[in-house]
Amino acid sequence: MTADQRVQLTRDYLAAARQRDINYLRPSRMAAELAETRRQLGQVLAAAVEMQRDAGRLAQIRRVLAFRGLGGSRATASPLT
Repeated sequence: MTADQRVQLTRDYLAAARQRDINYLRPSRMAAELAETRRQLGQVLAAAVEMQRDAGRLAQIRRVLAFRGLGGSRATASPLT
């Protein structure tokens, strides 16, 4: 499952959870929702880390491409060091 899919599942879950009035939830149901919300939070945080890592890789690729486009070569110093 991709990071975007995990984020979308969390959005869907929270949209449905917001429709329920917590004043009428049984304590056991409220505890179950809390556990699921915590699980979903973990998924979103993992997705955010994955997206940040991907963005870092993309920035690194762009630097290499820009460096080579400016006349850089393999014999010269790398922009990654």
